[in-house]
Amino acid sequence: MNNESIAAPRRLSADPFRPHGFKTLWRPLEAVVEPKILITPDAYADMLAITENAGADEIGWLGTVTELGSGRYLIDGIYMPAQDVHGATCELNEDGLGELFTELAMADENACSRMHFWGHVHPGNDTTPSPQDEAQMVSFNHNPWFIRGIFGRNGRAEFTFFDYKRGVRFNDVSWSIHVEPDESRRSKWAAEVGEKVKKIAPKYSLSFLSGEYPGFDDEDEQETGRHFGDRKHKKNWR
Repeated sequence: MNNESIAAPRRLSADPFRPHGFKTLWRPLEAVVEPKILITPDAYADMLAITENAGADEIGWLGTVTELGSGRYLIDGIYMPAQDVHGATCELNEDGLGELFTELAMADENACSRMHFWGHVHPGNDTTPSPQDEAQMVSFNHNPWFIRGIFGRNGRAEFTFFDYKRGVRFNDVSWSIHVEPDESRRSKWAAEVGEKVKKIAPKYSLSFLSGEYPGFDDEDEQETGRHFGDRKHKKNWR
């Protein structure tokens, strides 16, 4: 071992640390897919019927949701618990929720775990969430995600997606009606196609890359020229 002494590092002066002009940037550690809300025809019809029968009151409902993947969420069932309402509020009581979940558990054990949608109709046309609507979403934050829908009487429906797991909120999410053919319909039309649709070979094919047209005579070329400004297009495709 070398017994020679090692010189201590030379001390240099250093200014005190101080804040600078910060330019904070952030990005998620994993990709966040923008959600898309899909609605079955039955669920759509149920929500519209409730809205038509709500009068001047604010009425709410719950719904089951199936996660389809790729950011798609399908609202496929609508259920109404007992509630206390007037023109400015909709209060879901614990007894009503308990009765609803008990009935659902007996009929479909998976329905309760898929209850990730709360919708309600506003008495006017505005679908902007009220402070109470925002506070209500706190009661659902034990879920990884939840959907809120607010419906006006002028045909507007506005959905908000709460991704509690990632701490992300999506306002005014796009939505559409989703129609999935059942197996009997698929089988019916598969049989129709197999019976009535016959595939034939083309009479000629056009090769735009080679500039040659098998079966394409001068008369055809003249007709094509009239449609495309009388140019010799078979030599000018890029």
